[in-house]
Amino acid sequence: MNKTLMVLMLLVVLAVPAKAQYGYPVQTVYDSGYTYTLYSSGNITKAGGWGGSVLIDNGTGTTMIAAGGGRLYVLKNNGNIWMNDGAWRMIDNGTGTSQIWVSWNTVYCRKNNGQTWRCVDPYSMQWAPDGGGFRNAVRVENFEKLAAE
Repeated sequence: MNKTLMVLMLLVVLAVPAKAQYGYPVQTVYDSGYTYTLYSSGNITKAGGWGGSVLIDNGTGTTMIAAGGGRLYVLKNNGNIWMNDGAWRMIDNGTGTSQIWVSWNTVYCRKNNGQTWRCVDPYSMQWAPDGGGFRNAVRVENFEKLAAE
């Protein structure tokens, strides 16, 4: 009986630091059979498939996550938006983003000034005002400068 108790205590001791390093879950999103969890530390895990739970971002400064079309989107506290489709890439290097979401495999962002933009091509950072259509797609380097013009 003492041996069983010792083994259980050892398991608890080993498990608690792993959870403590991530902090507590603040947001969970689902897409394509995977569960993505954002923790208070800024870490992000991906669970599902054959691999269990895997740490995919050990960074900090993440304020929000969204997923769709097999991709994870991450909003950083400096306003940048990153995409993970197996590799990390920045898809918006602007600032002033307050919210991101995915609808029909398209990522959208709302800027602090209330404007809503949709990502037309994440690989070339092309964004268009929501409802503007593909013909109005432009590469936006600085949303604040564009809004001021």
